[in-house]
Amino acid sequence: MNRQNLAATMLREFDELLYPTLQNRYHFRKALSGSCWYLTCQRSGAIYSLIYDGEPPDWRVGSVTGLETVRQSIETEVKQLCPMNS
Repeated sequence: MNRQNLAATMLREFDELLYPTLQNRYHFRKALSGSCWYLTCQRSGAIYSLIYDGEPPDWRVGSVTGLETVRQSIETEVKQLCPMNS
């Protein structure tokens, strides 16, 4: 799977699974070193690494701001991994 397909899959899973069914589907865990947090999808088993300065955003159900922060972080990483040609 190339990086653009992987990026599209990440964002699709996020939109389809994380937004509507956050509880018991995803969880954060901090890496042993550095400021990397791993976001794990409980259904697919996919693990996404997200970089934050400090603590992860408030991602609990109902925290729209927190969810937007996570999605923006994914989008930022996706753009860095595979810049889209317009």
